[in-house]
Amino acid sequence: MDNNETTLIITGPNMSGKCLVGESIIFSEMGLIPIEQFKPVKIKPGQFCPFKLIVNGINENKETTHFYYDGKKPTIKLVTKFGYTIEGTHNHPILVRDKEGAEIWRKLGEIKNTDYIIIKRKINLWGKTTKISAQIIKDASKYTYGGRVINYKLPTSLNKDLAYIIGLLIGDGTLTYKNYIYLSNIDKQIITSFNKIIVKYFGCIVKTKKNGVDHYIGSIKIRSFFKELGLDYVNALRKEIPYSILRAPKNIVREFLKGLFDTDGEADNKYGNASVSTSSLKLAKQVQTILLNFGIISSLKEKKTNRNKNYRVTIFGENAIMFHKKIGFKLKRKKVRQNLASKLRMPNYGIPYMKNILKELQNRIVTKTNKLIAIKKVKNINSIFYTYLPTKRNISHKKLKELITYCELNNVNCEELKVIFNNNYFYDSIDIIKKSAKLKEVYDFSISSTHSFVANGLINHNSTFLRQNALIILLAHIGSFVPCDSADICVIDKLFTRIGASDNLALGLSTFMVEMVETSNILNNATENSFLILDEIGRGTSTYDGMSLAWAVLEHIHTKIHSKTLFATHYHQLNQLENQLGGIKNYHISAKEIDGNLVFLRKIEPGGIDKSYGICVAKLAGLPDSIIVRAKEIESSLDLNNNTANLYNSSLPKEESRNEKRTQQKENKLPQKTLFG
Repeated sequence: MDNNETTLIITGPNMSGKCLVGESIIFSEMGLIPIEQFKPVKIKPGQFCPFKLIVNGINENKETTHFYYDGKKPTIKLVTKFGYTIEGTHNHPILVRDKEGAEIWRKLGEIKNTDYIIIKRKINLWGKTTKISAQIIKDASKYTYGGRVINYKLPTSLNKDLAYIIGLLIGDGTLTYKNYIYLSNIDKQIITSFNKIIVKYFGCIVKTKKNGVDHYIGSIKIRSFFKELGLDYVNALRKEIPYSILRAPKNIVREFLKGLFDTDGEADNKYGNASVSTSSLKLAKQVQTILLNFGIISSLKEKKTNRNKNYRVTIFGENAIMFHKKIGFKLKRKKVRQNLASKLRMPNYGIPYMKNILKELQNRIVTKTNKLIAIKKVKNINSIFYTYLPTKRNISHKKLKELITYCELNNVNCEELKVIFNNNYFYDSIDIIKKSAKLKEVYDFSISSTHSFVANGLINHNSTFLRQNALIILLAHIGSFVPCDSADICVIDKLFTRIGASDNLALGLSTFMVEMVETSNILNNATENSFLILDEIGRGTSTYDGMSLAWAVLEHIHTKIHSKTLFATHYHQLNQLENQLGGIKNYHISAKEIDGNLVFLRKIEPGGIDKSYGICVAKLAGLPDSIIVRAKEIESSLDLNNNTANLYNSSLPKEESRNEKRTQQKENKLPQKTLFG
């Protein structure tokens, strides 16, 4: 807004999401699932469908309201130094820490090399599925070899033993055979465990080849069973964690990882750092993401080999200690090396861009009188200001906790440090930013409260234009940085919002009454120095009543209150006010209607629009085609005739006679039976 503008009227359609590629792993109540697997069957590009799912958000688990599919779009891929990745549309926001020390939302297309990507490690959200469905048993039993098959038993639930041998097979198994299961390993402890579990749950004897390395089960039924659990007929380059493990509870996933690390993993003989190697990039990414759900940070790097590419997921320092405690090895010769990681060692990373906060805190400590302990007498705290700051060394969470403890002991305010410590984010620098050479299918969730969810460990956001302006003003007024290159923000005395639609039955208030009460409170308390955001005033009553009220409210704000206002509406008739009242300016959310389908351009542009696209949005929501067609007919008649009498006389569709319908119903009606026959 410039000095001559007090009110912006924003018109346009709902739903303008930012999207991720299909392989992005979502931390949900169903497990760690790629977002594309939640896609509704009949959804079309540009559509969104009601969809309820508990996912992990920025602070806690939240429920989604809608699933959005945006078709094929240009994407940008971001890879961090530790190998965490995210890929999505250019305007998809993620949480970063910028060089000023502010944690802000930044669009993928606007990420800077100086930004640190925020990785969330306080997740701990797992699936619950352990039952193996009767359909899986049936499908696994239908395969035969030359008409012959031995009828081995099949387990009906996924337990820790089965999860462990699935881990062994993903590690050292050959999965390409359709009639056999092969495990190639020479460790006696592994082979003994494998044999016992197969005999216990399948009643089958494992055979060993003369080389003493290859151990196999010759059963198409058992191999088909594992295929139905997600162990497809693939080579080492295409191995991945089976869907049955991704959807399983924490204790099941832990046993799977034990099996995988027992075969393809190791703990080094110096520090006990754990690692696992694989030829499958997808498997490596999945392992890194699952470790994050345990709160463990790991590094994913490509390992140079003479043949195929190989990838190593490595866990260092304090995270290695955490790995041995939370997961660990079953194999004794590997498990013994956990003792090498028993001493607390700090990682080679920390919290970046703490200079401004630490300087401010240092000033508070120095100017604080009557301290119990002088800072000069506490070397580990004093070194933060005289060693860490000059050398630009990142402070660790452990060191941050020591500083917080000192401040609390001496009654020095350090709330900003507590927020950073409690979030326990991992801050990772950027390694690669790359635009995709081809279009990719992209997806998104809508989450009404926090507008955020965690994918691949990164915190993703669904921003809303009205709220973000109010939040920017609030941030500026508390002295925080704001998410933009520059901002000219005047002093605001009060923030008022009227967003959402809900009733209050306990107080006997309808949705419209709640809306009017809240609007009344705003109009009676706002001043010319206030900032107002009003969303869809008048939607809870008839069209003309609602539009009249919205018009009158806008006039009152402009002529009586003079406060800065963002006013969102689908009443495009209100655009006329720009020509009548000098302080009002029209803007719209850009969109195009192509062949009856609405395409969101996701931009706020000057000027109004002459339609609200309500029927297009209804089509996106999945209303039956017959209703959409009829609504368009009625809309056209209303535009032409401008009165409902002509509408009913001219365009009412042919309807079957009610008498004919009742007669037909009587003829087809069966005699009423009693409850007892």
